[in-house]
Amino acid sequence: HAQAFDISSTIPKDSWYGTLLKGVFNFQPDPTVLQLTVWAAYLLPTLAIFLGLFTRPPATTSGTPTVSTGTTSTASSSNQNTGTA
Repeated sequence: HAQAFDISSTIPKDSWYGTLLKGVFNFQPDPTVLQLTVWAAYLLPTLAIFLGLFTRPPATTSGTPTVSTGTTSTASSSNQNTGTA
């Protein structure tokens, strides 16, 4: 397979930061074109979903009555002050 790029002189695989990048992100300083293509094919839709580009806008309801989510309290006769002692 052909190499997409090679930055192994900048980020050696056996350095501490090369090992850290490999362990956390599965980074390779010399990926093949196939590896880079598959990574991009995964990253682009995942990023679009994360950013909410594929979400539907909330549906608008026109002409339908709305339902109140608040509670209304009605005074019962036992709660009212009748003025008698």
